[in-house]
Amino acid sequence: MRCVARGTPAAEQRALIAGLRAELARRSAGMDPGRFIATAQFHIRMNVQPSPDERMFRYGLTVVQTRGFGCCYLPPNAPPPSLNVVGRDVRAVRSGSPCLELALLDAAFSALPSRPLRRAVLRGLAADKADQRARLICDEAEAQLPDRSKGRRPRVAIVGLVSKFIGILKARGCDVSAVDLQRSMIGRTVAGVRIGDGRRDMDATLRDADVALVTGMTAGNGSLLPIVRAARRHGTRLVLFAETGAWLAPYFCDAVGVDAVVSEPFPYYIFNGETAINLFRRGRRP
Repeated sequence: MRCVARGTPAAEQRALIAGLRAELARRSAGMDPGRFIATAQFHIRMNVQPSPDERMFRYGLTVVQTRGFGCCYLPPNAPPPSLNVVGRDVRAVRSGSPCLELALLDAAFSALPSRPLRRAVLRGLAADKADQRARLICDEAEAQLPDRSKGRRPRVAIVGLVSKFIGILKARGCDVSAVDLQRSMIGRTVAGVRIGDGRRDMDATLRDADVALVTGMTAGNGSLLPIVRAARRHGTRLVLFAETGAWLAPYFCDAVGVDAVVSEPFPYYIFNGETAINLFRRGRRP
């Protein structure tokens, strides 16, 4: 099997962050610096099961607030970033934590003008919003599928398992595969789909798919750029469903080369109440 990665995850993460910083400097030049001052900083440890038919999610979440919330997930046992950024211009802060760096950049981009192609607002309990969100994300995967007149079922890969996606996509006539990095999930069968190893099976999974639904957590762990390169090599379209780096969606589309981003700024669907879902596509403006 060909290796997906070109460099180490740390090197890939540095490349992504460097590109984001350059774009931020270009787009924010001349803007009021007050827009980029961090007014709050949080670290949340969570055990979440949005609905009974979903997995239990165990993560940490780093959050920085400017005009909006900049966020990045990290593994549940990882220590929270120790640097206090409140009162500082997030564009100028540097830290040794890639997670905090991405949250800072996300918070900075939240202060820039943003015009999604479409926007939906979900309201209610987490369980109800989980169903609505899953359908919206699968709608975009279906919209990105190539011509179906090739005599076979369309193939969709899920990179970062969300169980609800499997049932929806199967009901729409798709063949579904999935990979995940969580060791407790690898090798399990969920809704008839065996979960592959995201480290070992990524390239083959992307090669065999028409479209891949990819978690935004890949932006936080250094695997997004290798996944994009592998997808381009195999002719696979990419739809990112992004909680991590939600405000970075236009950059992911137009600079990184993701075909579409279903962007979900904090507070997410896992919290009762109101959640916004924004759609961005590569090369498309409203």
